[in-house]
Amino acid sequence: MRAQAIRLGRGAENDITFTNDTVSTYHAALHWQRDGGFMITDLNSSNSTLVNNQEIKQRTLSSGDVIELGEVRMRLVLNQEAKGEMST
Repeated sequence: MRAQAIRLGRGAENDITFTNDTVSTYHAALHWQRDGGFMITDLNSSNSTLVNNQEIKQRTLSSGDVIELGEVRMRLVLNQEAKGEMST
């Protein structure tokens, strides 16, 4: 089964969890788009979601974008062969 979105945060119910206390319980969600791309949405987090050092509420992502959830920083790297293959 293919998930349409994955939730990121500190809570155990998230699809991807972090132990850093600057990450909100339900911090953000990554959404798979029909065109094979991804969008991120901030879930009213305490410390905001940043993409490339800009605070966002929702934004389409590109390969190489740096996503920050509180003190947690990660880089999105899309492999052309894997594009759109977000499964859980």
